[in-house]
Amino acid sequence: MKRLRVGVLYGGRSGEHEVSLASAAAVFTHLDRTRYEPVAIRIEKDGRWTLADRPPTAMSAAETIEHARLEAARPIRSGREVHMVAHPSDATILSIVRGRSPAEVDQAVVTGLNLDLIFP
Repeated sequence: MKRLRVGVLYGGRSGEHEVSLASAAAVFTHLDRTRYEPVAIRIEKDGRWTLADRPPTAMSAAETIEHARLEAARPIRSGREVHMVAHPSDATILSIVRGRSPAEVDQAVVTGLNLDLIFP
């Protein structure tokens, strides 16, 4: 059976950002990997959407929230910036790999990443 590719969307600009990370960690922990292939799509506090280098881990909610607050104090640009394609044919996500500064774009790559569904 083909596994469904699930985009797990989490984070955001609101004050509930850290709570969303804790919820996403629970989703990644409990998603049946024999049926689903999860893709971590993180919305940073500044509003950027990224393909996360790794999904949030299943710590306690308090630990996840504290870890996210520590990350916010020393922001690191990680992951690939992504934009969802409204009418995809072969690719659902446009990925932009940035240089050292946010204004410097090294390359724009349309990935072959298709999503079967989004889990908010």
